[in-house]
Amino acid sequence: MRTLDLLLALPGLLVLMALAATDHRGRFWLLAAAGTLQVPAIARLVRGAALAPASRTAVEALRMQGHGWCYVHLRHLARELAAPVATDAGARFSVVLYLLASANFLGLGLPSDSSDWAVLIERNADALFLQPAAVLVPAGLLMSLCVGANLLVDGALARGRAVR
Repeated sequence: MRTLDLLLALPGLLVLMALAATDHRGRFWLLAAAGTLQVPAIARLVRGAALAPASRTAVEALRMQGHGWCYVHLRHLARELAAPVATDAGARFSVVLYLLASANFLGLGLPSDSSDWAVLIERNADALFLQPAAVLVPAGLLMSLCVGANLLVDGALARGRAVR
């Protein structure tokens, strides 16, 4: 976890600036960097959520019955981790969109001929006071995408709780 803590300390925009300076500006590089920057936080969440259920008597009983590591962790503990990981995934999706939109607004992201909402915001930023809808509509669409994704995750989790 200490190695991941080092990666967690890196500011996301600084990493994207370094990528832009080395001429790595494609979609692959942006998504790979944004995804890699999220790994430490996800690992910390999963580790923290798994510590308590992993020490319960049910896990010890499964081990004593001779069930293997895969059965115990992938079958029993995965159910315990599903809700926190899904909730965090919705929030991480919003964080990654925010990071990529910020990079595009600063001119570090995708090329200006790309068809992307963040690129539309960056391209129309000069006309913000003349035609605010040219910036506010793509920004609203990005916000709606984040809110919609989080509502879908919350709805799926609520249905999962109602079934139990």
